[in-house]
Amino acid sequence: MIGYIKRFWREASDKCKAYTTVAFALLLIFFGLDVYECTLNKKAEAEIENTANSVFDSLVQEIESMDTQTQEIMELLKNMVIEIKPQWIKLALLAASSIIGVFIDIMKKPVEGIKDILSKGLEDERDEPKIWIPFMVLMVIDITEIFLTFS
Repeated sequence: MIGYIKRFWREASDKCKAYTTVAFALLLIFFGLDVYECTLNKKAEAEIENTANSVFDSLVQEIESMDTQTQEIMELLKNMVIEIKPQWIKLALLAASSIIGVFIDIMKKPVEGIKDILSKGLEDERDEPKIWIPFMVLMVIDITEIFLTFS
C-alpha cells in the first residue's frame, strides 16, 4: 500500500494530486457527518426509550397498585397504555430521525457543493495520468451515501 502511494505521488500530475487530496478530505467529512448522524440517532433512541419507560410504565404501575375493584375498571386503560407504548416509540423515533436528517442535510449542503465543483473539474481533466483515483473516491462517497440512506 505504501509503495502504491509513493508511486502515485511520483507519477500523478499536480492537478491529480490536488483533486485526490480534496476528494479524500470530502470523504473524511462525509464519513464524519454520517458517524455524527448515527451517534445522534442512537442518543435520540435511548432518550425516547427512557421517556417512554418513565411515562408509560409509571401509569401501568399505578394501575397495578390500585385495589382489585379499581384494577378491573382500569384494566382497559392499562391494556391501551401497553399497546400504545411501542407505537409511540416508533412515531417518536421517526420524528427524531427526520429532524436529525434535516440537520445533517443542512450541514452537508456546502460539502455537496464542493463535491459538485470537484466532479465538474475532474470531467475536464480525464486525460491526466492517475485521474481515475479521485473519481473512485467520489464514487465511494456516493455509494456510501446511497447505502446509508437505505439502511
